[in-house]
Amino acid sequence: MEDEESIEGELLLVGSQLHDIQGQIKTLLDRQEELYERQSQLKALLEVSKASRKTTNSTSSVVLEDWSRSFPWDSQAVDTRFNVFGITSYRSNQREIINAVMSGRDVLVIMAAGGGKSLCYQLPAVIRDGIALVVSPLLSLIQDQVMGMAALGIPAYMLTSTTNKEVEKLIYKALDKGEGELKILYVTPEKISKSKRFMSKLEKCHHAGRLSLIAIDEAHCCSQWGHDFRPDYKNLGILKIQFPSVPMIALTATATSKVQTDLTQMLHIPRCVKFVSTVNRPNLFYKVYVKSPVGKVVIDEIAKFISESYPNNESGIVYCFSRKECEQVSKELRDRGISADYYHADMDIVAREKIHMRWSSGKSQVIVGTVAFGMGINKPDVRFVIHHSLSKSMETYYQESGRAGRDGLPSECVLYYRPGDVPRQARLKFLAFLSV
Repeated sequence: MEDEESIEGELLLVGSQLHDIQGQIKTLLDRQEELYERQSQLKALLEVSKASRKTTNSTSSVVLEDWSRSFPWDSQAVDTRFNVFGITSYRSNQREIINAVMSGRDVLVIMAAGGGKSLCYQLPAVIRDGIALVVSPLLSLIQDQVMGMAALGIPAYMLTSTTNKEVEKLIYKALDKGEGELKILYVTPEKISKSKRFMSKLEKCHHAGRLSLIAIDEAHCCSQWGHDFRPDYKNLGILKIQFPSVPMIALTATATSKVQTDLTQMLHIPRCVKFVSTVNRPNLFYKVYVKSPVGKVVIDEIAKFISESYPNNESGIVYCFSRKECEQVSKELRDRGISADYYHADMDIVAREKIHMRWSSGKSQVIVGTVAFGMGINKPDVRFVIHHSLSKSMETYYQESGRAGRDGLPSECVLYYRPGDVPRQARLKFLAFLSV
């Protein structure tokens, strides 16, 4: 009896000690993983430092680089531009930007909304070997880009919280083993900063020489001085640290000199080639109307403007202050015979995608949305953008109104303004500040 009690006591002691050791092993394994990760980062930082010093020593050659000269890939680029993208000629700076990316340089692009930023990374992604990674801030933007690529026959996928398991498996297999067809992969910045599994697969893709380029769309979101600062964009510098030899292209429509400096430092591309295009859009015609304090009158005026100016179901966007306002304005426009759907971040993702596709295909004329809709949309034939309420800043208004007329044809941007909208935006900014 005493022997059994002694054995049971020792058994409990051994079990307890084993449990403690297992905990210590887990702690050590976690620490080992952290150290391996840090070792990889330090090696990459060293490579970046050496490359930067090498570039600094050859500054004169960088300054004198002529990106409009002939390059070995010229004929392939022209063929891809015309036969894959259906574009007859380059717009301002597009060819030069593409040549810089194809040459393996890091590039910063400041180009007007509708200037053709997407082609600057999509075309190199198609003709370079491997997979291009595109980081984009909004699901609506990513969905629009992926739909556009699918229509052109380009194998592009998105890896987000809404991606189903089957597609996710296909993507990871392409990254890990190079199996299947994948040329362009779209992700949100949150995927970079929060998914260790994704970054591990991306590293394998890079080590195998299959990561062709990295594009950071709406790059102004990197900077706290930018008008659309996104905290997770701050972490995108890890991409250049992890993959220093992969060319990076950062693109935005609006960035002050301070924002440009900030984002090149954050992305670790201080020696990037910079292309700055004009922000003027001569095909856009701006109008400002006094906004009635009576809500019904404003809707009447908007409905009349759309029905009289665009009777042939030409596409347009109406921007509102809040999600509730979106739903209300959309309903009241439908009551007046306008084919309108609302779109905002509180909606179910499937419903949002369905509405987005209806509008993109011309089955509905108007989308009534918050700023969550439209950033970087690739629909060229938006004939009008109406602001039911004031934008939160001039930069935001430029971005939103710039979604009109991307095909170069005349389009209208209409703002309904009343002084009472200013305090609403100020209050919204104050609440956003408190939530940080």
